[in-house]
Amino acid sequence: AAAMLLNAAWKLRAEPSARGFHFAPSALDALGRRTAEILLEDDENRGNAQKRTFLLDEQATFVAADALGKLPAARAGFAAVAAEAKKTTAKRRATKDAWFLLAERLANRVIEDGTSSSSDSDRKQTERVPTSGGGPAASFHVLARVPELASALITKRVWRDVGVALCLSAPSLDAEDCARVLNGYAKLRRNALVTESTPARTLKAYARRVAALAASEDVEAMHVATLADALKKLSVARGEFDALAKRSKTKRNTIEHARDPWDDLASIIGMSALALEPLQVTNVVSALGWLEPLASALARVDGGWRRVLASARRRADSIKRGANESIAASAFDFSEPPEARKWLEKTSAGFELVRGHGGYLTYGDERDRERLVALETEFRDELARIA
Repeated sequence: AAAMLLNAAWKLRAEPSARGFHFAPSALDALGRRTAEILLEDDENRGNAQKRTFLLDEQATFVAADALGKLPAARAGFAAVAAEAKKTTAKRRATKDAWFLLAERLANRVIEDGTSSSSDSDRKQTERVPTSGGGPAASFHVLARVPELASALITKRVWRDVGVALCLSAPSLDAEDCARVLNGYAKLRRNALVTESTPARTLKAYARRVAALAASEDVEAMHVATLADALKKLSVARGEFDALAKRSKTKRNTIEHARDPWDDLASIIGMSALALEPLQVTNVVSALGWLEPLASALARVDGGWRRVLASARRRADSIKRGANESIAASAFDFSEPPEARKWLEKTSAGFELVRGHGGYLTYGDERDRERLVALETEFRDELARIA
């Protein structure tokens, strides 16, 4: 029940038709506290043979953790109980705090699912197995997105095991789940423990899977921006894309259907550009600035740059406000100046980097490049205004 109420609480905040109808901070605090109490009670019962069934089951664990990442008041309540329990039990025995218990469950879900998927000999590697609703990719994304959860896991072994399990799952995942995993690793890229423990083959496996999905045009608009943004931030995954591209050029005459993944991803961006939401436009423009092979590939897509610029023009006002004005937006208010500043900086910097590319003069025609400069100037002017 606690997990269901937390799930309802963040969905209400994200639902435009429910503006003004939401849980009070005190209610969210109470739900966060109760979730932590349940986890601690489960931990106490681990050694009791008659109480081995968790009160917070696998699905409820994921739902609660996901909601804690989206509801600051609930997270504060959870943290208060975790801190108090750790302080009061420290003198009696070594104790695991509630954040660790929650993170441990998510990590174990990833590890167990990855192992079971690799041992299923009847499953073809190309079979598509979405794992939303608490599967390994979704569980990992929550683990990576909530700082308290990521910092609760302090051993190289667990992060290595998580990375190995995700690697085994990669060939069967869809674009949404690939986006979850790569976005999660992008968020953890400054965590030395994670980066040192994660096998390089994990990020390479996801790069190859993304390349395969892009080649089959099996990537939706809502995921292409996240994937491009993650490739920008993860050097190992980006390097694998470069290696695949190089291989496609050297073997094109000898191997049928050898493909350049940058071309395939650019084609997806070109097809989906006009459907991108404001934050997705920002992420795509930034990725194009940092990933010159992707920007060059977009120039080879008929009308590719023109559609991206048209999308940026269409979403310009929302980007200036830092407002992801979409029914799918996961929070009710992105209008604070610091968020707007971040979006403006990221978008204008992306355009500036694009202008420094060696092949910039091939990016659309002269009018397209004039539009690009005009958009960059407009965003820079707005940045100066709100500074």
